[in-house]
Amino acid sequence: MKQILALLRALWKYILSSLVFLVVIGLWLTYDILHGVRIMPFLWILLAAWLIINAAMIVLLIFEFKKEAPLNEILAENGYCELYLEKFHEVYPNPNKNTALRLIGILTTMKHYAEAEQMLQQIQPFGLNDDQKMEYHTCRMDLFLSRHRFDAAIAELQSCRRFMDIYANAHPQRGIVYGLNAAVILAAANDYEGSEHYLQAAEHGIGQMKGISPCMAQIAKVMQLSLLGFTDRAGQLAEQTRLAIMEDPVLRADWQKQHFLQKLEDARTYIRE
Repeated sequence: MKQILALLRALWKYILSSLVFLVVIGLWLTYDILHGVRIMPFLWILLAAWLIINAAMIVLLIFEFKKEAPLNEILAENGYCELYLEKFHEVYPNPNKNTALRLIGILTTMKHYAEAEQMLQQIQPFGLNDDQKMEYHTCRMDLFLSRHRFDAAIAELQSCRRFMDIYANAHPQRGIVYGLNAAVILAAANDYEGSEHYLQAAEHGIGQMKGISPCMAQIAKVMQLSLLGFTDRAGQLAEQTRLAIMEDPVLRADWQKQHFLQKLEDARTYIRE
């Protein structure tokens, strides 16, 4: 899904740039007609180049969607599983930075923590664009939280918080996961007010988006309460969340429900020693 969204974002940017290009061509044509300046041959060359680039972009998008098709089929049927991972390596034998960050997220979800951390250590944050930087820090926070390395997670948030706050404000949907992570990390740092701020922001973001389960925020709340020492309240909320997961219309596939139930079970173990 992330790969498809990235392709759609790239397509949207390309459409906007194409519209700007066509407006410029139109203005030049108008200038040519009004002033009799002979720039038509140059415009025809530009138009031909634009058509060639258009065709190349369409071919590239079709190729990418076809490449993702077997992965999407496995995901729809079984979720993230060993077969999906095997196919991913087959489709992307030499992953670029975007694909590597995506794979790290998948490995963390599947609890292949050692492999995820090894890949993460090979990626240098210098030279990453803003989207890649967001994914990089998200991968690190996800991994540290999943392994209960709370001090490392706190240090990671401190190092990237200013950038991530700005990015999340500019990209609310992509900032939801960051908000949930920040809420849990600040709970681990015993900062209840800061934790609540991020959790409420994430809940608001989820409420504005279609196709995102509100149970994500409830699971983060269970983690928060557990880390702050409110184990009884965490247990009560966990039971309510379990029932909500089973009835959530967003989680249509069995594997999605099972994934959320496993996340909920893990949430009860978020306790600082």
